Amino acid sequence: MLTKKKDLLTGYKTWSLEQLAFIRKKMIKLNEGEKRAYGLYFIESSLELVPPAVKDETDLDFFKSSTSELISKIPAGGSDKSRVMDYYKALAIHKHEVRKKFKLVSKGYYLSIFLPVGIMLGIILSLLLSNILLTFPLAVIVGFLTGKLLDNSAKSSGRVV
Repeated sequence: MLTKKKDLLTGYKTWSLEQLAFIRKKMIKLNEGEKRAYGLYFIESSLELVPPAVKDETDLDFFKSSTSELISKIPAGGSDKSRVMDYYKALAIHKHEVRKKFKLVSKGYYLSIFLPVGIMLGIILSLLLSNILLTFPLAVIVGFLTGKLLDNSAKSSGRVV
């Protein structure tokens, strides 16, 4: 089992280096804003983070085909709007599938979820208890700390893209 995964990852390493070279070739023509908007840094980091999360050959094949298709759609600088919009749709689908299947998260993901939850909880508690000075800040701090703790946990386990 271990040697089979090792063989999979050896073939994957060659493929990922080819994909990285192709991405970098396309990045030369783009400015920094376009690189971020097109999610090229996400694609690069997912090429490094997904292999440890792969459970079997079908997962790896899925990732390789999905990523190859996405990379082939990267618009060149000055592309028409419909091509760029098609790429953005494909990028959103790819990000969702990769994050869901391989349990990857973006930097600050949990904080962006739990801080608003803390704010909502603070508003509700302050209305119920009629004490906004105590309950609201407490709930916001709990939301912030929960999000920060989960973000740090994801970072330490190598799941942050």
